[in-house]
Amino acid sequence: MATFAQSQNIPRTITVSGRGTASAPPDTATINTGVETTAATAQEALAANNRQFQSVLAVLSEQGIEDRDVQTSFFNVNPQFRFGPNGEQLGITGYQVSNQVRVIVRDIEKLGQILDALVAAGSNQVSGVSFSIEDNQEITDTARAAAVADATRTAGVFAAAAGVKVGRLIAVSDQSIQAPEPPSFSLQAEAADVVPIASGELEITSNVNLQFELVNA
Repeated sequence: MATFAQSQNIPRTITVSGRGTASAPPDTATINTGVETTAATAQEALAANNRQFQSVLAVLSEQGIEDRDVQTSFFNVNPQFRFGPNGEQLGITGYQVSNQVRVIVRDIEKLGQILDALVAAGSNQVSGVSFSIEDNQEITDTARAAAVADATRTAGVFAAAAGVKVGRLIAVSDQSIQAPEPPSFSLQAEAADVVPIASGELEITSNVNLQFELVNA
């Protein structure tokens, strides 16, 4: 998109937009993992969950995950009901306890190994595996530079078609950086022994508006 402005008192200008993208492989993964247990009483379900969950935390530590990268994301105790043929509640049959943590994996080469170890340790809830770039400043700058180059090229095309030349840059407006949602998946407890991981690449998009002065050719 381009717009021209001309007046006897205002310099001739052109405003153009540009778009640039840059991609890079992720270096960080985030997963949600936890334990869900069911028992006749809430106390029994909680005790069983605590025992199983300690094994999960121990595995995370063994895999080199630091305490700062493990944070409780969900904890819930729910009664389990028995229902009649018409959907009416007939009574409580037991209790279900769920305890989950959000884990940041900073060495994604070990992600498949960590997922395997979690399931083996008793984690029956693994979901929301996603990828990101911890420090995306470099890739963001690359996308911005590409957006500026795109807008500058467009300005030159319009100026040449109008029989003028692009002069000095007057203003720059940087639009928000757009990063698509990282890929994610869930893992069931009965998953295969070896978890293949494909992290792919993440793309960042930058949009800019540039305003140039137009001068005689």
